[in-house]
Amino acid sequence: MLAGNHPFLFPVANKSPRHIISRFGDARGGRKHQGIDIKADRGTPVLAIAKGTIERVKDGGNGGRQVWLRLRDSTMVFYAHLDEQWVETGEEVNAGQAIGSVGNTGNARYTTPHLHFEIILPDKGEVDPAQFFEGA
Repeated sequence: MLAGNHPFLFPVANKSPRHIISRFGDARGGRKHQGIDIKADRGTPVLAIAKGTIERVKDGGNGGRQVWLRLRDSTMVFYAHLDEQWVETGEEVNAGQAIGSVGNTGNARYTTPHLHFEIILPDKGEVDPAQFFEGA
């Protein structure tokens, strides 16, 4: 799904903004949620929203299995709680390429499988990712 004037695909295969189960800014134990959570079955492919370079692949901490994607304009895209990671640091990816699969790793281990997804703009920091997806 292309996002209106934004060239971003939705980050979970065969899902749409109606599958968002937690929004940017929601309360999170004394802090605010800095992304959105998208519910999907474990193993559902997670997609690169645009062309870019894999900045980091990490396993551990609150995000569990994570992938960081740097877009051409230096926007960072953060994917967390993955079941599997299918890319390596430094790899170039295209929009729509599967980079991992939905899971519930890290601090999400007792929750339903979902993708935690953030967009971090170089000049603004974390912003509401839903604004980039039609119908959110």
